[in-house]
Amino acid sequence: MATTQISLKTPPTDGNSNPDANSNSSHDWRVLILAPSGRDADLISAALRDAGVSCRVCRTATDVVDQVALGAAAAVIGEEALGESEVQALASALQRQAAWSDLPMIVMTGGGEPNRASRHLANMRTPLGNVTLQERPLRAVTLVSTVQSALRARAKQYDVRDRLAELQSREEALRRAEEQFRQLANAMPQLALIADPDGRILWFNDGWYVYTGKTFEQLTGSGWQSLHDPNILPDVLDGWQDCIRRGVPFEMEFPLLGADGGFRWFLTRVTPVRDQNGEIARWRGTSTDIHSQREAREMLRSNKERLESEVAQRTAALRQLSAKLMRAQDEERRRLARELHDSMGQYLAAMSMSLAALVADTPAIDKKRSDDLQNIIQLCLAESRTLSHLLHPPLLDEIGLNSAMKWFVEEFGKRSGIRVTLTSDCQGRLPTLVETMLFRVVQEALTNIHKHSGSATADVSLRTNHANVVLEVSDQGRGMPKELLERAGNRGSVAGVGLAGMRERVCEVGGDFRLQSGPEGTNIRVSIPMSLAA
Repeated sequence: MATTQISLKTPPTDGNSNPDANSNSSHDWRVLILAPSGRDADLISAALRDAGVSCRVCRTATDVVDQVALGAAAAVIGEEALGESEVQALASALQRQAAWSDLPMIVMTGGGEPNRASRHLANMRTPLGNVTLQERPLRAVTLVSTVQSALRARAKQYDVRDRLAELQSREEALRRAEEQFRQLANAMPQLALIADPDGRILWFNDGWYVYTGKTFEQLTGSGWQSLHDPNILPDVLDGWQDCIRRGVPFEMEFPLLGADGGFRWFLTRVTPVRDQNGEIARWRGTSTDIHSQREAREMLRSNKERLESEVAQRTAALRQLSAKLMRAQDEERRRLARELHDSMGQYLAAMSMSLAALVADTPAIDKKRSDDLQNIIQLCLAESRTLSHLLHPPLLDEIGLNSAMKWFVEEFGKRSGIRVTLTSDCQGRLPTLVETMLFRVVQEALTNIHKHSGSATADVSLRTNHANVVLEVSDQGRGMPKELLERAGNRGSVAGVGLAGMRERVCEVGGDFRLQSGPEGTNIRVSIPMSLAA
């Protein structure tokens, strides 16, 4: 064999492969050499090493078989080393290769016409697999080129091996992740499921089988619908199909039938899982048992309704009591007014007449003192008359609301110095209870204006329309404090005795009480339906 030297130091791979990357063994890139004739093995080894190829010289075919098991990139074998038994041994070793492996074998044959041995070797190429025949004498450059091609082919096989290993690793990781997911899903208290993009359920966790007592075959397809209350199932199906069509999460509370034959309420949430293109790849859902929470919620609702009913009843009872107290107060005011007018007034009148008679019968009496005493008696008469009218003006019973308000407004203006404007288009009489209520509102409102507003003027308006009798009392004072105004707007709060009394009086007759206040003044508006005021 020629021994021409080749200067080739680059790795025996193409531009896309690294012979040292992803290798499972340091032996993966060895070239096994079996050439028992003369110095062929040494010459081949030297030529390949000069080209940067790792070599291992073998003495027998059995040695080659053993080294193949340890790892090799290719084998260069002289035909004289391949008898029938050797070929069978090598073929057996090659059959044990991994599926990705097809070890390249370069067989050096004798030159000239085909002889019996070479024909026998040709017949054995099938069992040996990936065999390349090179005729002797070989030039070194030809040998190195052939080995280099074999190594590139082997590099591709290693790439396939590494990719397969990576895939297997990923599959194993995926299997472990799926197993962990299943363990987690089966351990969770919720009932979990996975459905395809069209909503067909692909998987249930064990919780479903435990709760329902059914198998996957019984639940798959439309079998899960048997777990639903027939009265609620149409709403469930409509909601689920709508979410599938729109690609939005599904959430709903409904009862599910258990293995014990009873229904329990569950909160079901199903969310879409999208792929990298934004398309729905799966639906994942959980159903959480909320039966106890729902019972507690229902109990709270029932208790709340019961308490609200009791509060309403007690509030109504308190209003009735308040109405009775206010009626009793009005009756007591009438009685006191009559007592002041009929008793105290008569006593004072008699005292005045007695004093006048005494002065006439006693010329020597001190005229100045008797006049002062008479003035005091007259002042007491006037004050008792005013107090009697304030407690319950007789005009309210005798003539009506308009006259009573006119008298009160005039007297109030004299006492307080506040200029009050009264306007009224109300003709005729109103029910006694309504007239008394409206008069008391005017009385209380003007009293509050005098005490708190600082306003020099006030307006009282009583008007009627086809639907209501409306009373308004307003001033141009400083307004009410914010805290008091907020409490006054809450019927459950007592903003003040006067305001509370006005509101209760209005509510007693079925009217509406409104209060507005700000820096420009305060307005009280009372509205009574004509049907009640008739």
